[in-house]
Amino acid sequence: MESLKKLSEANSPDDGEKIEGMHNAMSLVMLEWQEAGGHLKLVLDTFRECLGKLESKEKYLRVLEESVKQSCWKEFDSRRRWIETGLQRLDEKRLSRNGALREIEIEETQFGKRVEDFLLVEEEIHGALKLKQRQMEEMETEVDSKEGTLRCREDQMDAEEKNLELRLTKVDEMERNVERRKLEIDSKEKVEINH
Repeated sequence: MESLKKLSEANSPDDGEKIEGMHNAMSLVMLEWQEAGGHLKLVLDTFRECLGKLESKEKYLRVLEESVKQSCWKEFDSRRRWIETGLQRLDEKRLSRNGALREIEIEETQFGKRVEDFLLVEEEIHGALKLKQRQMEEMETEVDSKEGTLRCREDQMDAEEKNLELRLTKVDEMERNVERRKLEIDSKEKVEINH
């Protein structure tokens, strides 16, 4: 610093000049110190102003960050609820579909049993028809071999034929009933499948 130079120069052999030089040097030091203090105050004021601006911006950024967090959280919560609702609907549809599939399986099982019953009845009817056919053939052979009892046998045959026709009528009626029930089952299954 310039004031230190002046102090060192003040160490001259002459005391009067020395005192005056020291006085001048001290004055210069004081002026420089005041100048440095003014600069320091200006720097501190500028620093405080910048610090205030930074604190203000920091507060603004915190408010903005909180607002963004709340907005994002609301959006996230809304989407989470939408996804949960969609998953719940999917579960309901899956349960409904599984229930419908179980009902269809039950209907298929029942239909299979009805078909088995129908086939058993048909087999019984077929067996009965074969039996009757054999009996008729035996009766015809017997009628041919015994001419003496022809009229008696013819009456018996007439009675048995009527009985057979009655049974055949019953069999036909049973077949129609089975066919009708089969059609009803088919129509019910189509209606249930459409639902």
